Amino acid sequence: MSDENPKAKAQPLPLGLRECDKRRISADGLFAFQFTLGPQAYPGRFGLIPRPFGDKVLSCSRKLAAAELRDTDGTIIGYCLGVAIDAQGERVRDREVAGITASAPDFWARMEEFVIGLAGRYLLLLQNGEEQRVYGDASSSYSCVFDPKTGQVGATLLMCLTRDIVENGEVDYKLALTGEHRLPFGHTRDRFAKSLTANHYLSISDMKQHRFWPREGELADIPMSDAPAEIAAIQTRLTQIIRGIAISDRAALPLSGGNDSRNLLACAKPALKDIARYFTQTHNRNSRVDFRSAQGLAKAFRVKLEHHQAGEDFSEQAVSDRTRDYSLTTGFAVPPPQTHNKNLWGDLGSDEIVMLGNVMEILRAAHWRTGDRTHRKLNRKFGLKRSLFVGGGRFTVDFIRKWLPLFNVWCDQLPTDAQEKYIDMAFLEHNLPNLGVSLFGQLENFYLSPFNDRELCARSARLPLDYRYSNQANSDLLQHAAPELTKIPFAWEIHAGNAA
Repeated sequence: MSDENPKAKAQPLPLGLRECDKRRISADGLFAFQFTLGPQAYPGRFGLIPRPFGDKVLSCSRKLAAAELRDTDGTIIGYCLGVAIDAQGERVRDREVAGITASAPDFWARMEEFVIGLAGRYLLLLQNGEEQRVYGDASSSYSCVFDPKTGQVGATLLMCLTRDIVENGEVDYKLALTGEHRLPFGHTRDRFAKSLTANHYLSISDMKQHRFWPREGELADIPMSDAPAEIAAIQTRLTQIIRGIAISDRAALPLSGGNDSRNLLACAKPALKDIARYFTQTHNRNSRVDFRSAQGLAKAFRVKLEHHQAGEDFSEQAVSDRTRDYSLTTGFAVPPPQTHNKNLWGDLGSDEIVMLGNVMEILRAAHWRTGDRTHRKLNRKFGLKRSLFVGGGRFTVDFIRKWLPLFNVWCDQLPTDAQEKYIDMAFLEHNLPNLGVSLFGQLENFYLSPFNDRELCARSARLPLDYRYSNQANSDLLQHAAPELTKIPFAWEIHAGNAA
């Protein structure tokens, strides 16, 4: 689009693009991998790629993968933003969605089956000629913010708002920037703009959210006798996802000495040659011990492990500037990274998919306080606490009084079997989205979690709680996928001096 287009100038710009104009930079300078959806395309100086979407225009960062989806008649039915691996293990590129016709009465039911089968970090904008919807991934790791006042949608707050921010009296975003508080239940710094809740779709016409997953029965308990088959199925699907990512793009796998990194590597075993590189970053004693454990893992699989060490920190002014930019990029929602080190920010290169071990905590029941679901302290107040909206010291009577009613409403709207797994669901829908927003602060590479998959989350949640909480499920996955890695000491064993 040309800067001389008078229609493009007639509409207000998103606040993020106004900031880019002030600095005379493209959108990728602050909002890499992001998008905005509104009534117009934007001038070419921003470097956004426009795509038609009903009566609106989808404008995407040049760095953001955007696959065009068509029905069997060749009609554009939407776009897949980010990186998604389908139920067959294939990367979602420009394609026909098999068996889907926009005019069919079961269009939305069929499309939801397609969405539920996807893994990765993605957002789908879908239409059938009558309705437009936005669907996200299992934990909102690719976030979406919408403004009911204007109908504008964007990846983060400043790519959504085309008006001035109206400060939100319900939350204090300044506490979110210090890490003392997280913005709960879809709140943003703005009074009206909301973050789309994970596993809900957004109806663009009325700017309302509707739950579409999990469906009744998907999280129902299975007997312990079925656990081995479930573990095998988890390994098969996770391997499929990792390979689908690695063969479709240049991918990197960071290694540490913990559970999740180890099992990610174990399940990557059939795709080791397809992963471009493996690395560990170290900046303190704990991370150096992590590196020692990671070295053992890499040696067992005969892969080269890069070691990126801390060097010189940025100047105070540079840290201040980067902190300010991070707040703008992520929409005033998350604290900046704790490490401001030139080597650790600059050594990794760019234009890679970086695979993280997050979301695997659900397999370890990491947010339950016990493996006994009947424990008297396992209640909804504890579920609110484990949503980690605040640290322990701020989980006060006043906080509980204010937010527990909303947590109860959220919980009551879950299917019956999912209500029994409310701590797992709170982890997916209240805790993890904070990570998703923070990932937009990484402007060079696209970060995602291969375990961010509804099938994997459901299979994990179905396992007996005590089996998960004792870490036996996690250990069994490692034993099943790569028994040779069970001999490599964990970082905690090296710390304790128990490594052989």
